[in-house]
Formats: sequence, structure tokens, C-alpha cells
Amino acid sequence: QEKTVELAKSFQEEPHSIAFHPSGLYVVVGFTDKLRLMSLLMDDMRVIKEISVKACRECRFSNGGNLFAAVNQTAVQIFDTYTCATRMQLRAHQQAVRSIIWTDKDRKIVTVGKDGNVYLWNVRTGEHLHESMQPRTTFSTATLTGDAVAPTSRLFAYSADRTLKAFTASNMSPENQVSR
Repeated sequence: QEKTVELAKSFQEEPHSIAFHPSGLYVVVGFTDKLRLMSLLMDDMRVIKEISVKACRECRFSNGGNLFAAVNQTAVQIFDTYTCATRMQLRAHQQAVRSIIWTDKDRKIVTVGKDGNVYLWNVRTGEHLHESMQPRTTFSTATLTGDAVAPTSRLFAYSADRTLKAFTASNMSPENQVSR
């Protein structure tokens, strides 16, 4: 509102990814050597935990904030925010994961890969519930509308060929696509 900087922190290296906790009290930042969970203080950012995930290009807190997901090359690791313990690893992509999207109630997570594959995962069991494979497609980012359960929920993924692809989120079946 006041257009002022409240907190600034310089690092020795450039961050690859960043995600803010829903409470605004924590931040997770991906660097070349490690992933760092930091606490946001009045006048500083203090590292709470360093996690051995190198060159994390995408990280995201769950909507409730109790978990966060981080891309580790072709896998997605899910961590407990407060203990930093690894809850599970999601492996299915053949190339780098580009987007992580939590559903509304944090029961499911969607991963979108550079390999053109889209997966809907059960966060409690780690199994992938649905998948969509788009050969010769390289996704760069994605977003989800709805909770991935309702028939009106949609996933929109943008690909390197400047195409926006739509999927029915509940079963990851492809719909229409819009080219630029």
C-alpha cells in the first residue's frame, strides 16, 4: 500500500525459485547448491534449514502451509514445513518438472513436465491417479482452476510451441488448445 521495501536480503548467488508460506512468516528458496527454508523476521531472513536439493527450479507451499514441494530434476519431493522431513518423492517424469500445483484442500498435487507429461498425484499415498502424455510437447508452466475433483476444474498448460493446452483436471484428459 505504501510502496516501500520492508525487508531486503542479498545472497552470494542468484536464486532459481522462491515460494512464500501462506502465513507470510516463511520462505523457501532454491539455489544452485541447496534449497533453503528461511524465517522472515522484522529486519532479516534467517535460514532455518538447508535441504540437499540442487538447482531447484520450482517450489511451492501447500495451501495450508504444512507441506512444501520442491522439484529435484525429474522428481518432486514433498517436505513437512516444520520438521523439513521428506514425506515422499513423486517420480514419473522423464525430463525436468516445470510446474507444481496444489489442489484446494492439499490432498492432490499436479506436476507438469518438460517431457509433455501431466500427472495428478494423491499426496497421502504418493500414487499418480491420472496422467496425460503429450508427445513432442515441452511444457513451460501451468495453472489449475478448481479443486481437480469437480468436472468443471481445468488445468491450463503452456507449451514451447506457444500453445495453451486445456485438460479436464479430474482425469487429465486433453481438451481444446489455443495457438498464438
